[in-house]
Amino acid sequence: MRKEMKNSTTVGQEAYKRLLNPDSKQGIIDTQREIDKQYFQQIEECVKNHKGKLGFTGDFFVTVISKKERVMENVVRRYFIARESLPTPNYDQTVWRFNQKAGDLQYLWTVPDHNTCQEMFNNPMIVPESEDWLLQMVQLFMTGRLYHATCKQFNIAVDVDSEKPLEESLVKMK
Repeated sequence: MRKEMKNSTTVGQEAYKRLLNPDSKQGIIDTQREIDKQYFQQIEECVKNHKGKLGFTGDFFVTVISKKERVMENVVRRYFIARESLPTPNYDQTVWRFNQKAGDLQYLWTVPDHNTCQEMFNNPMIVPESEDWLLQMVQLFMTGRLYHATCKQFNIAVDVDSEKPLEESLVKMK
């Protein structure tokens, strides 16, 4: 069921308006701040909607996937997906772990878009020191080690043949 919104514009209408008027006063930093306000609210909403539900009685993961709209280049949508299992790392992805017992959210990783990963991986000397944490994640991802490094960090046993978490380690998490 769709919520009725009074005096509001759609994402498409706002994006089109900004495309027509590129000299708008809102800079990229202001835009990012506005996006960040909603980001944590949406993560909390995703956790709230899945906490205690069937299949989500123990710890679970929230995957945030960023998708750039093909038609409107200045629109990026974020999808918040709850999962029982640790997802396979992929581009444009941030992963959080919700600890049911403690009731807290733990940040696991962020993998930027393909071009950013390539640039950071091939030119680590240009990455500012303040982004070393992201460079480390990109290096682990690009060398195929991010998943296993995360499993090791959070004591999630991995099946040698399938390279997927063992069911018993998922039970321990609960």
